[in-house]
Amino acid sequence: MAIDKNNENKTLFEDLTTYANDYVPGNQNFSGKPKKLSVLDILKKDTDDSDHMAPPNLPNHMVNFVDQLGELYIQYYELQQQVSKAYNSSIAKDTKNIKKYLKKLYLVLEKQKDLTKECGKLLDKMSSI
Repeated sequence: MAIDKNNENKTLFEDLTTYANDYVPGNQNFSGKPKKLSVLDILKKDTDDSDHMAPPNLPNHMVNFVDQLGELYIQYYELQQQVSKAYNSSIAKDTKNIKKYLKKLYLVLEKQKDLTKECGKLLDKMSSI
């Protein structure tokens, strides 16, 4: 039985060929011609481990919880900015005792931000179990 080495090489190089066109993102060659890849090229594409990591082990109902916590933190920050602007406004300077309440409100929002951070730490501990 004779082995055709030329045919084996064609098969190998056919497997290492990617076709590029305008619809395939990430390819440099948009001419539609096949592009030869080496094993090193394939390994370079696969070096980013963050894409291949499994999600943390959280219950199914808590998948969006981390995103919602982040949104809450941003909303508390924006509310603090509004309170800060109101505290520095001319109306607050003219109105009696309003600065005292605005300062308390600012501190309450700061506590809320700290509680949001604490929830995030608890999620980290839960996902590492």
